[in-house]
Amino acid sequence: FEHSSTFGSLIQIPAAFAKKLPDLESKLNTAAASGDIFSQQSAQELLPLVQQAMLLAKQYDAVIANPPYMGNKYLNPNLKNYLKKNYQGYEKDLFSAFMIRDLQLTKESGQLGFMSPFVWMFISSYENLRAHFIDHATITSLVQLEYSGFDGATVPICTFTLAKSHVSNFMGSYIRLSDFRGSENQAPKTL
Repeated sequence: FEHSSTFGSLIQIPAAFAKKLPDLESKLNTAAASGDIFSQQSAQELLPLVQQAMLLAKQYDAVIANPPYMGNKYLNPNLKNYLKKNYQGYEKDLFSAFMIRDLQLTKESGQLGFMSPFVWMFISSYENLRAHFIDHATITSLVQLEYSGFDGATVPICTFTLAKSHVSNFMGSYIRLSDFRGSENQAPKTL
């Protein structure tokens, strides 16, 4: 957790360590309740880290995210190296690594929802991400908004849902709104 303010939920907890966390939390709670000032102070410092690790090791039924967007060239060196080491093939933009991490945070039968730039659908830098979604998950719905799809913002964005598990021959719902200019047209045309 040395760089946790930079890496955030991209931090992965090894399974072997995750199994030990409940016992470690119990021991730290015992130490915190003891009369020993050194044990209490140490436990109070370590408990938040153990609890954070438990949250990062947990798997969820549903994960919904608007992952942060930041191209590789704008990342600080620590984050760039971390992505290269832990998210190889998905390190071109922060949102790509977050999507893969969100899949890891989801139970096998879980569902995911994203709002993200739609460049992952077209640019060769995101071929690994597309292949992962197609081969290992199931895109259940996707709406590609028009550039002015939001009032006051001009952004290339899409929103989509995934089932973590792969379902062969699944037919999802896909809507392309690029022909319908203006934020006022996006919702009616989607319906």
